[in-house]
Amino acid sequence: MVLYAKNDLSAPYGAYSAEVDESAGIDAGQLVKVSASMSTEYTTTTYKTAVIQVSLSNASADEALICGIALYDADDNAEISLATRGIFLMPVASTVTIGQGLCQDQADTGSNGSIRLVPAETGGRLIGMALSPASAAGEYVLVLCTGIAGHIGAAA
Repeated sequence: MVLYAKNDLSAPYGAYSAEVDESAGIDAGQLVKVSASMSTEYTTTTYKTAVIQVSLSNASADEALICGIALYDADDNAEISLATRGIFLMPVASTVTIGQGLCQDQADTGSNGSIRLVPAETGGRLIGMALSPASAAGEYVLVLCTGIAGHIGAAA
């Protein structure tokens, strides 16, 4: 098997580049997913042109495709840097205690302007662990992301 490295995730934030596929752009701190437009299949002759396209994770069931957190604002078709690990200040949709695993609120549609996190729930994609508490929806917590994880099989 031959591996062709496209994006190095060894940096402190596990950052990589992608192309924005979102008409209104993407803002710093927003969770992004692999875009539905990603339909190209790459081969050993076309891999050098491989570009990951991303859009907002802003609908129910989008959490299955989350691939990072936007590090800065970017317009449609622009390049953006995404992080898969680090410590981030993120909004929550409910009470959170220190040490809880957090995932995207699967009921959230982004109508509040930003997808919020909730304590880990069945079917969610673990984003990270709360390093600070929150006593109400709309507050922010520090979240330790050690890598975007797989689906949660049972509520934590």
